Amino acid sequence: INLSWSAGCTYSQYAQDVVNEAYNNGTFIVASAGNGILTCGGSSEEYVYPSSYNNVFSVTSVGANDNHLPISGTVHTHNDKVDLCAPGYQVSLSPASGWYTNLSSGTSFAAPYVSGTVGLMLAVNPCLTNQDIESILKASAYNLDLINPSYIGLIGAGRLDAYEAVIMASQLDKLLIN
Repeated sequence: INLSWSAGCTYSQYAQDVVNEAYNNGTFIVASAGNGILTCGGSSEEYVYPSSYNNVFSVTSVGANDNHLPISGTVHTHNDKVDLCAPGYQVSLSPASGWYTNLSSGTSFAAPYVSGTVGLMLAVNPCLTNQDIESILKASAYNLDLINPSYIGLIGAGRLDAYEAVIMASQLDKLLIN
């Protein structure tokens, strides 16, 4: 499930229970981390929901040079709940035929990259568990600590590397015992 939206900045046990139910039934949940102070009005490190619930894979944004801090504008949410980052600043779009723009930014653009990659991973290996998916996404990520030293521990395991994630998923074998 891709959740490219925010329900706010307040924890709900009921919502956590719903997330747990979906996760325990085998659903991998990806959510956008939030758009910094534009989402909660406080700091860019606040928890945004549903991305900050347990069992939700939280995705924040990086720009074209793997920078978390944008060239201009608001920095997107970053905190210890973020699992990964993906392109989300100045994303190229074609809203209509013949109309192209790269002015759009937001973690709602980043999360679908990860959700799409999960779909590709499951296409090459439908036996992956939620734990397998999370481990592969993190293990295959491109580490950005040197590029973003101010955000170490706050932007997840690194930038999504869809190619490596799909390759790793295709090579993961399960030992089945009857």
